[in-house]
This record gives sequence, C-alpha cells and structure tokens, in this order.
Amino acid sequence: MSTSDSAEASGPRPGALLVVENAMALAQVPKPPRGLSRIGMIAATGLYVGSLAAMAVTSSGGLIAGGVAVLASIPWWLSDRREARTYEREAVAARDALHRGQLAHAQAVFWRWAEQARTATVAAQARLDLGMTLVQRGDHARAIAILEAIRKNYREVIDRSAKTSQTAVWLAYAHALHGDGDAARASLDPATRGKGNDALATFVEALIRCRAGESAEAANLLDEQWLELEAALTGRQLRAVRIVRAFAHSAAGPRAAGTAASILLGIRPSYPGEFAFLGADWPEMEAFLATHELGG
Repeated sequence: MSTSDSAEASGPRPGALLVVENAMALAQVPKPPRGLSRIGMIAATGLYVGSLAAMAVTSSGGLIAGGVAVLASIPWWLSDRREARTYEREAVAARDALHRGQLAHAQAVFWRWAEQARTATVAAQARLDLGMTLVQRGDHARAIAILEAIRKNYREVIDRSAKTSQTAVWLAYAHALHGDGDAARASLDPATRGKGNDALATFVEALIRCRAGESAEAANLLDEQWLELEAALTGRQLRAVRIVRAFAHSAAGPRAAGTAASILLGIRPSYPGEFAFLGADWPEMEAFLATHELGG
C-alpha cells in the first residue's frame, strides 16, 4: 500500500465489503441480472414488431400488447442509461483522484459501484477500474481475485465493450508484480495483442523476465521498444517503466550502472509512495527504490 494514502486507508472505508480484507468476497457477489440495456430494448422492440405481423391474422390485441411491452421497457432503459452516466461521472473524478495519489478514495468509489451496480455493464467496468486501482496500490493478490472474476463472470460483457484485452493485460500485470510469471504469461495470450494494450503487455513481459532473473533480456526488450512505449503510455505509467528499465540495467551488471543512473535522471515521485506498488511483493525492487529514494 502506498504511503501517501496509508492514513486515509486506516480510517473508516465506505461500503459493507470494504471492511473485508479478502477480495474474493467481492468476486463472489452475484452478477447483476441486467446486461446491456439495449438488449432489453431490442427484445421489447422485437416483440412489438412481431405483434404487428400477427395483427393481420389475430386482432389488435397483439399490437396493444407489443406497445405495452415497449412502453414498459422505457423506464428500465432510462434507469440503466442514468446509472451508466452517473458511474462515468464519478469514475472520471475517481481516476483524477488516482492520478493525484488519492488511491484509497478511488478504491472506495470503484468498490462501492462494483458492489451496488444494477447493470452488468456498469458492474464489469467498476470491477475493472477497481482491479487496476488495487494493482497501483500494491494490493496485487486482491487485484488478481477481482480481475479473474471479471474474466469468468463478465466475459460476454467485456467482449461487447472491447475490454477483454485490457482486463487480460492488467491481470498479467498483477500476476507479474505478485511474482507469478507463469500465470502472467498465461494471461498474455494472443487475444491481448493488437487491441491498444501492446505497450503495457511489453512492459509486463519485461517484468516477467526481471522477476525470473533475466534482467539483461528485460533491459534489451525495453531498450528496443522504448520509442513505442513512450508513444503509447501515460506519464505515470511511463515513469514506472523507466524505473523497471533502470532496475533491469542495474541488475544486469556493474558496467550498466551508468545507464541505470541516466535512465533515472529527473525521476521523482509525484506524491509519496507513487512507485511503492512495484516493490510491494518484490523485495529486490523495494530495495532498489529505497536506494534511489523512490520508495516511501
């Protein structure tokens, strides 16, 4: 857990499940019964159209029944739309808080929505946001539980919303930081490629190599892909990549110490504990961060 929000995290946390330390509790919360709201509208509209076709051979009753079905679905559809808009508004603010180092606040927002969302689409997105936040808090075991549950319980939803690749790469990211390279590689299947997450997948592959003791290979990979990584990743993500790149060079041998120092030039945490998640389950990285005053 990052130092910046340790005080905040020690106080009361909203949401019944926030007091449960094992994220499997949230992973077991049933999937909301309603999926994409437009499916309900399509079904109701199909019923209405069907009633129109039957009108010639039956009576106007079919038309009336179809119209009632469409009208009855409108409040449901509007409610789903309202929930999606409300979530996105709160999620944008929570993501901004995350970038300012208010990780505990962001986690509370996403966990509340993951627990209480009525539609499967919002629940899946909230759980993905929560899983990514837990990774950045260094809470990798709980992140894995949440992200694996998304792939298991929301597969159709994340496929339709084009979140399958993002979910898989962040799950691999959590596994790599947690020290399970085999599980991380299993998540980096071909389906994760070519979907806008290639740069993060490259970083995860470098993490896997670092943790397997293949520091020189990790350094070479990041050096070769550096221009692509710079172009694709955000400032906060890229700073983490620079730290891992410097670590890989320093671990590759004494002659690479100068390269590592030049990579780290100018890097300072934007808030206390920004990079602590990298070393939360990785003692060598934790020591590296402490040596270069990048940890707490």
